[in-house]
Amino acid sequence: MSRTYRLPLSKLKAAQRALGAATATEAIERALDLAVFQRALVDGTRAMLGVDITSPDIEP
Repeated sequence: MSRTYRLPLSKLKAAQRALGAATATEAIERALDLAVFQRALVDGTRAMLGVDITSPDIEP
């Protein structure tokens, strides 16, 4: 499914460089993969250790 989003070009280019992505689409896909992976790590850590971990980017 194709969608259109308004993203700052500077942020997209910075993400593309940081992720080593050849295209903007690849950068977005990698960033989304990382977000999903981060959630899995946090959920797994909570389940394993019973520790409450919050992202520094999310306000309580």
